[in-house]
Amino acid sequence: MGNKPWLKYNIPTPLRVSLHKQSLPTQAKIIRKRQRSLSFLFILLLSLFLTIITPHSFPGSAWERDPRGSASVTITTLQTAQTLNEQGRQQLEQGDAEAALNTWKQAEDAYQKAKDENGVIGSKLNQIQALQALGKYRLAEQLLTQLCETIKTQSDSELKATVYRSLGDVLRIVGKLKESEKILKSSLNIAQSLKADAAVFADQLSLGNTAFAQFKRAQSVNDPQTAEVESKKAADFYRSAIAQATYTQIKLQAQLNLLNLLVETNQQSEAEKIWPQVRDEVSELSPSVFAIASKINLARSLLKLNPKNEAIPSLLTMAIAQAKTLPTRRLESYAVGYLGQFYELNQQEEEGIKITQNALNIAEVNQFFDSVYQWQWQLGRLYNNTGNKTAANATASRASAIASYTEAVKTLEYLRKNLVAINPEGQFSFRDEVEPVYRQLVDLLLQGEPTQTDLNRARQTLEALQLAEIEDFFREACIETKPNQIDNIVDNIDPSTAVIYPIILPNRIEVILKLPVKNLLHAVSYIPENDVETTLQSLRNNLERPDLNRQVKLDLNQVYDWLIKPFAAELDTQIKTLVFVLDGSLRNIPMAALYDGKNYLIQSYAIALAPGLQLLDPKPLLPSRINALIAGATNPPSFQQEKLRSLDNVQAEIEQIAKKIPKNSLLNEERFIKNNFQNQLKSAIYSVVHLATHGKFSSDPEQTFILAADGRINIKDLDNWLRLSQKNNVNTIELLVLSACQTAKGDKRAALGLAGVAARAGARTTVATLWRVDDYASAQLMIQFYQQLLQSPQQSKAEALRQAQLKLLGDSIYKSPCFWAAFILLGNWL
Repeated sequence: MGNKPWLKYNIPTPLRVSLHKQSLPTQAKIIRKRQRSLSFLFILLLSLFLTIITPHSFPGSAWERDPRGSASVTITTLQTAQTLNEQGRQQLEQGDAEAALNTWKQAEDAYQKAKDENGVIGSKLNQIQALQALGKYRLAEQLLTQLCETIKTQSDSELKATVYRSLGDVLRIVGKLKESEKILKSSLNIAQSLKADAAVFADQLSLGNTAFAQFKRAQSVNDPQTAEVESKKAADFYRSAIAQATYTQIKLQAQLNLLNLLVETNQQSEAEKIWPQVRDEVSELSPSVFAIASKINLARSLLKLNPKNEAIPSLLTMAIAQAKTLPTRRLESYAVGYLGQFYELNQQEEEGIKITQNALNIAEVNQFFDSVYQWQWQLGRLYNNTGNKTAANATASRASAIASYTEAVKTLEYLRKNLVAINPEGQFSFRDEVEPVYRQLVDLLLQGEPTQTDLNRARQTLEALQLAEIEDFFREACIETKPNQIDNIVDNIDPSTAVIYPIILPNRIEVILKLPVKNLLHAVSYIPENDVETTLQSLRNNLERPDLNRQVKLDLNQVYDWLIKPFAAELDTQIKTLVFVLDGSLRNIPMAALYDGKNYLIQSYAIALAPGLQLLDPKPLLPSRINALIAGATNPPSFQQEKLRSLDNVQAEIEQIAKKIPKNSLLNEERFIKNNFQNQLKSAIYSVVHLATHGKFSSDPEQTFILAADGRINIKDLDNWLRLSQKNNVNTIELLVLSACQTAKGDKRAALGLAGVAARAGARTTVATLWRVDDYASAQLMIQFYQQLLQSPQQSKAEALRQAQLKLLGDSIYKSPCFWAAFILLGNWL
């Protein structure tokens, strides 16, 4: 690349020696995914400076009512408030959000003394901007919601539009995208009616950002139609703001965000046309947090567009120099880190390691843990790339990489446990920015001939990933429980059980087998991940069809060969139950239907799924202790609104189950409304909750729900209401049954919503369906399941479900897996 002055970037002596070195194969695709997911971090940083309020500028302020002041004390107080307001703006712009927050609190007090209501509201808004800069998004949401309630009865004003816009921005950050769009449109309507141009442009920018977020969410759940609509909507909003805005920061941020969008949607030629102008405008900005974040944002877009672009190190070196003049060590760490990534992508590992280590030093000393793990991860890739170039370094590189990735995972665990937002953009960032760290560590641990220690650590890492996934789905920590180790259950409580851990990696499927009181076994099948995904997606689509064709059986046999066949001899001894800790798209496939060429797996073993290495304290379900809440509906208004077919056999299902369980509460038809359901869960302790109604599970929480007669019960309400039945934090729900739900087609993470309900509700066991099963078949299977549970209490819940499935399988009408395989049991199988 020639002798360039920016290559002489001065690398300070590390502040402390890292305890780890790291590495993993460089995969440009993975890096670019991570770059895309981080785009909104800089959208957020830039947007903070577009909402800072000068309260006295709004009509109706005390200052405007009496510019001379009714008394000298009022003038003095308002002058003090104005001075404090400006001071807070400068502090936030210079990166000192904590100081800005305190200053704006003082400004609020001054406006209170002057009895300036608009000034008070404006000061509160500014404090909320500071809270966002500090990562306190939930608190910002709460305060803004309260503020909206305060002003909603007021006549329309620019201040009202600003409050609504601020709430819309925060709702986007916490993942409430539909609500964000709705409130932002209200803000835009107010701004347009007032002909307040600056507010209109700011609303267009915010609406573009929310559409961008909806585009990414649609992408993550494989919804190309919605993704196309939302990307076009985002581009239109950005272009409108660019064409009309006279406010430099709004226009420039819209340009930067449009460039990000063009790169994200592979519109390379158009992106190439606009970036030089954006670079020129960014380069002219005087030093400020906005200027530094803008340079980093542009450099990141160029890293995705063309990593060899020499403007990248120039922009980042300029950002680093400006960051050193301001108290913005966080942005300095990002600028230095992305400069390291520039060297990584250009295969200059030695320089990349030095620079990335410096970024890590800055982040560690300042406890910027959300960036610490990113630079730990980046160092890992760099070290591993170095090892891959020379065989002599391969062993040392692997050891360094494992140590490094372990530290990165530890940092992520710290962030998770302390409820720190890993990235403000919402759920979809997890796929590109967090999950690869865990997976790449597992990949390293299982290379070559892994030891028992390696196999155990791979299992633990996979479990940590799955827990992090569920918590990311809910955007909050799971409830604390007293779990029991699966190994302890298998070794000491149920020695007829084996546990199988399949792991999908880029070039292979790894499988770990835990047998009672034995060393872990390990098998590997070398097959590209894309081929695995194609097979699993085809299976998921075709298993719902009653006419089981030859290809479906071949695919079921293929998955059997990957997961079961390598251990067939070991499993033929005393094993009666197989427990799967499934990974990725495998969670959408019923293990009961795996086919060995003669029989389905359910014909040989009872089958259960577990969320990880731990379960809630496992106990058998004692018939004498069952108190059941049984609810369902046949064809209520909510089914018609959602255009779903009636469930004609639900009434027979719930009545038959109620007859078998003497102690029960029954909510059927019009009595199964949300309020009644919630009140029932409040009023009694239930060991069984059975819901015979339509439901949908997706990796998108907004599209995960069950239907009561009067409408949707969303995932978070269902979670909260089920926990109402648990008094004094004691887990009382032994069995949760969802007998007519489905996972979203085309969404390889759809079962995440189902796993989330099971984990969060605190139910020891959850039985649910992966797709909508024939109504009659479902009713018959459920009735048989409860009959097995109640008449043969000595058998496990997994065996009771197996017997119910075998009964349908034995019926010539219902022998196809589409009728019986969809039923899965998660959690405690005893």
